[in-house]
Amino acid sequence: MHNKNAIMVLVACSMMFAVSIVPLTDPSEVSATSPIVITDSAGHQITLNAPAEHVVTMGFAFTLTVMDLGGTDKIVGYDHYSTYGYNGDERMETLEGIAMLGTGYNSDKASLISGLVQLVEGGLFDKDTDVVFMNNFSSTLATGAVYDNLVAEGYKVICLGAKTYEESIDVVEAISDAIGLDSSGSVSNMTSARDTVIENIADIAEEDRPRAIYISVTGDTIKVYNSGLAVSMIEICGATNAGSNGSSATSYNSDTSAVIQANPDVVFLDGNYDGTADDFKEEFSLPSSFNVYKLDKDWNNPCPGMAAGLEAVYIQLYHTPLYGDGGSLISENGALIAVSIVTLIAIIAVAVVLVRRH
Repeated sequence: MHNKNAIMVLVACSMMFAVSIVPLTDPSEVSATSPIVITDSAGHQITLNAPAEHVVTMGFAFTLTVMDLGGTDKIVGYDHYSTYGYNGDERMETLEGIAMLGTGYNSDKASLISGLVQLVEGGLFDKDTDVVFMNNFSSTLATGAVYDNLVAEGYKVICLGAKTYEESIDVVEAISDAIGLDSSGSVSNMTSARDTVIENIADIAEEDRPRAIYISVTGDTIKVYNSGLAVSMIEICGATNAGSNGSSATSYNSDTSAVIQANPDVVFLDGNYDGTADDFKEEFSLPSSFNVYKLDKDWNNPCPGMAAGLEAVYIQLYHTPLYGDGGSLISENGALIAVSIVTLIAIIAVAVVLVRRH
């Protein structure tokens, strides 16, 4: 009898401790007790009565985001640019066998429209409850273009796009709200990285801020960027965009001499460049002393990977870790873990007393 009572006490205490540490884990699915209202990047309001069970992702960033949030099983259709065959991203191999519905561009809308019809007829997509994610390109949103066509047929379409890191957080959050998932804590990771960067650079004097430049390569032409997602990350890190020519244009064609004259502390190279950073320096005759850092492909897309991109940019600019404590689960939840440990000790003490009494 004593053993039975002891076991019952210990089980009860274990349950109490489990409850005490619940906040340490993020729920994999967000419950929706009221309609979900999403305002997309084009200003449209989309209302869902519950998180979408199935989605079509017409954009590499959106496909990556749904997958990172834990919604891979929700994807029933996706675009050509998200295929493994196009981008070589091994994560995309899991989508093989799922319907590929074209490019998402207005010029290719027939493929998307016919593909959606087949999904609906096959019972894989419900117009009333499921959503299509697509880019908010001007050609997509033009009168009578693909967005109007889909909405006229009763599809729920969420148009997304971003030009800054901040807007990218909004994109990820909108997708998270639409599918009711964020199993990896993607939104909080993105905001945490931003807030930590801002806090770390707060006391750095303007004259001590580094200079950086973001470039891409098309054939034998260098493009230097005035704005865009990568430039936004550079600016969040407090660095000067040494490549800006003051134009409102996103980018402009340049050459090696102009890059050298800009005198950047770091040259950030677009991840779509075929070679390595050293290959780039050799191909374009940049001095070996130049610090060229190649970004990952998804770091210049509005997706959760931008958090890692922002951290990498910060490290390259300041040569120090973003998170002084390593950014571990323990450091991020230190206070809560400490409380939980104290709670566990108290529970064990109570359990010992009760067991001895029995």
